[in-house]
Amino acid sequence: MDEKPPERSPGVSGDSFGHAADPWLPAMDDPLFGPLYGLPPSIRRPAWTPDAGAALPGLDDPGPSDLNVGDAEPIPVESALAPPPDDRAGAAPAESSPPVESVTATDGIAPAAPDHARHDPPAVAPAVPPVTRGYIIRLITMASAVAALVIASVTVVAKHDSRDNNQHAARVAAPSPEAVGPGVIDSVRTDADPITVNEFFNAESSTFDLRSYQRLAYRLESGCPGLTGELTTALSGDRCRQLVHAVYLGGPDASGRRVLGAVSVLAVDETSTAQNAANLIIAGRGGITALAVPPEALPGALVTNPTGDNSWRTAPVSGHYLIVLQLAYTDGSQGASSDPALGAARRDLAVLASEPISRRTLTGHGPR
Repeated sequence: MDEKPPERSPGVSGDSFGHAADPWLPAMDDPLFGPLYGLPPSIRRPAWTPDAGAALPGLDDPGPSDLNVGDAEPIPVESALAPPPDDRAGAAPAESSPPVESVTATDGIAPAAPDHARHDPPAVAPAVPPVTRGYIIRLITMASAVAALVIASVTVVAKHDSRDNNQHAARVAAPSPEAVGPGVIDSVRTDADPITVNEFFNAESSTFDLRSYQRLAYRLESGCPGLTGELTTALSGDRCRQLVHAVYLGGPDASGRRVLGAVSVLAVDETSTAQNAANLIIAGRGGITALAVPPEALPGALVTNPTGDNSWRTAPVSGHYLIVLQLAYTDGSQGASSDPALGAARRDLAVLASEPISRRTLTGHGPR
């Protein structure tokens, strides 16, 4: 007759007292699992309590391990749940952790709510500052500054493009290097552009080294009217194309005298024609009638026409242009060739008349 296995104390397997013994408790001599107290705490089977009134599966049937238990002594609950003993010699006793004080409502602190009952506070939208008048003014000021910067940039770019276009147009319109040079003004065939208004003597006053000259009369003539003496024959027909002349009054010199000068530029057909006419003028065999000077321009002057019979005249030639200078003192004095005022007036008025001719030499044409 089989012998009934001995009963085990309740709670050996970690179950709550008052329930049947856990059928899954390993045997004391099980080589794999061994006694519970020999296992590390991390892999021990946790204690659990079945639901009230629920029956455990196979509780009434003895398990295989129960048949081999024999007369083994039951393991107390304290031994089953206690950690394995420390066999190290001289091991210091473990410090016990301080007891955790329970917090109750009587301590003045409400117990912490469970995780599922906690709710984050609702998100609050950041406050938007009100739009003030100062803010609007600053915004308009910044926008105006940006607009002004953009307009300035566009203006600079437009000017740069316009300058480039003008330079390109000038390069296209400029004559070839072979056509530009001193020889371009030797003939009306190469210097075909007519004299334009204000190309010569366009300023009412001119200054050279602190010497000032005031323009009293100016005229541009088609053809060459007002020629006198042999000059009328020498420049007849189409030999003389245009005549531009003016009258200037110089400032007083150290003695108070003033020089009245008549300067004329004749555009003839060839350089040879200009040279022949210059020889006649220097020899006193011909001349040019001066422009009339308003009486109020020369108050108290004894000489109002410098083209009379005097020796202060010169006729330089520049290409097919003839420059005629006639000088006199307004007080009627004869003067001398060494007079600084006469010499300076001769040089200054000759430069004034030759500047437009020099520009034609450089550009190869007249004003355009």
